[in-house]
Amino acid sequence: MLDPPLTALGEQQAAELREHLKAHLPADRKVSLILVSPMRRALQTCLIALDWLIDAGVPVVPDARWQGASVHSQNPSRLLPSPQPPQQPNK
Repeated sequence: MLDPPLTALGEQQAAELREHLKAHLPADRKVSLILVSPMRRALQTCLIALDWLIDAGVPVVPDARWQGASVHSQNPSRLLPSPQPPQQPNK
């Protein structure tokens, strides 16, 4: 499976996404977990676009169930099951 890095355009778009989210994410919407595909471009996009959430302590969890889910897949009508957050160990 190909796993190319973000292009310069992709980095620019991720930075624009960061600014949009910072300006428009409602203050009452607290982000507690970031689920992301383990693919390189998805991780790079996450690190650029969501760095402000990561810096605030929001954990990032790569989840292979998101891998390859795109409008460019061979079967775009295929739906992935809703990912569940990782189980927290009992304390």
